[in-house]
Amino acid sequence: MWCPKCKTEYIDGITKCADCGVDLVEELPATSYDDLSGETREKLSHIKAVEESKSTLNPKEGSTRYIDKRSQYEEMKSSAYTFLFVGVLGILAMILIALDIIPLHMAAYMRVIMAIVMGGLFLFFLFIGVQSFRKMKGLSGEADSEETLTNEILTSFLDGHTAASIDASISDAGAMENEQLYFYRYEQIKRILSEDHPGLAEDYMEDLIEKIYTSLFPDMI
Repeated sequence: MWCPKCKTEYIDGITKCADCGVDLVEELPATSYDDLSGETREKLSHIKAVEESKSTLNPKEGSTRYIDKRSQYEEMKSSAYTFLFVGVLGILAMILIALDIIPLHMAAYMRVIMAIVMGGLFLFFLFIGVQSFRKMKGLSGEADSEETLTNEILTSFLDGHTAASIDASISDAGAMENEQLYFYRYEQIKRILSEDHPGLAEDYMEDLIEKIYTSLFPDMI
């Protein structure tokens, strides 16, 4: 059921609009946005803002979260040790098999085939491990630089801005629901970061915003 005046939808069983006092109708005639009342437009704007804030809080499926350089370094370090360990262990096993210390009851040609295939695989693991260790050196320096930059940005922002100052820059912040308020706070923090530190990568900036928001509004997470 719908109110023909303010265009508010009601559940079945209600016959009069609580705001306008007019009888409800089952269907509304086709209308444009310009024909809607100011109250209805305000409701639609509020719903749209809430939906946008939900999409910010819950990224769409397939979106990726920023992985900092330190985490990338630790992940590469773990992979390097794993490949190196498996490669070395595999080569040692192949040597022991070749010396018949580890006996395998199979035809000679099968031993040759296995040695070629498995030996090539373990050598490939060794190669990947060594390459990963080489890349780790450069990534370690990048991780140190990123951590320094992150600490500088966070310190500068939190020294110059407070939760109260962020909310003071948002009109009618006190009348907003938490989900809608999150959206406006997020945009305000992003605007300040963009002005103070232009050129930051989008995913890196989003990670900074999350850290700042958690620090300023720990009870809202």
